[in-house]
Amino acid sequence: MINVGFFYNVVPGKNGEFEKSFESVIEYLKANVDGFVSAVLYRDVRKPDEYMIFSEWKDGDAFREFTTSRPFFDTTSAGKSLLATKPRHVVLKGYNQ
Repeated sequence: MINVGFFYNVVPGKNGEFEKSFESVIEYLKANVDGFVSAVLYRDVRKPDEYMIFSEWKDGDAFREFTTSRPFFDTTSAGKSLLATKPRHVVLKGYNQ
């Protein structure tokens, strides 16, 4: 298993739309992406436009395969209008990478 953090800075006023989009994306990933295990959305209480998605993947290969897939392109393209800055991801904890 590996854990990946996705960090987002949302356009002020777009928080609700971003959070709703997160729910849709997670349901899609659960149903369609091999190796995706789960994800939780966190919001910074001091900076309410900053979020982190803490995700769990079967292994590093599953995550890397996702980042080069059409579903990754589709989900990142759809959310661009909600983001104030370019998102980033960090592998937070990994086993058997």
